[in-house]
Amino acid sequence: MKVLLKYAKNPDIIGNYWSTMRRPKAKEVEVSSFEEASAICKAYIERYDLGSGNWVGGKITDDDGKEIARVSFNRKVWSLENKLIFNGK
Repeated sequence: MKVLLKYAKNPDIIGNYWSTMRRPKAKEVEVSSFEEASAICKAYIERYDLGSGNWVGGKITDDDGKEIARVSFNRKVWSLENKLIFNGK
């Protein structure tokens, strides 16, 4: 299973970002659980000082590349049917 780490410009913020830190390219990271995916997304968001308007990552895919869930800005993991899978704590 993999989780996508990705940001986008935020039009509500001058300069499009909370800080001027260099932004990495989007990447997928191998994870073994929804809890790990949530923790990795949290670390990425904090490391690059992203706001909720910048966060567009969190897509979780299975080993075949099929989307199975997503991590929201608040670390919660949701099914494709918008049912809570992991509460982010």
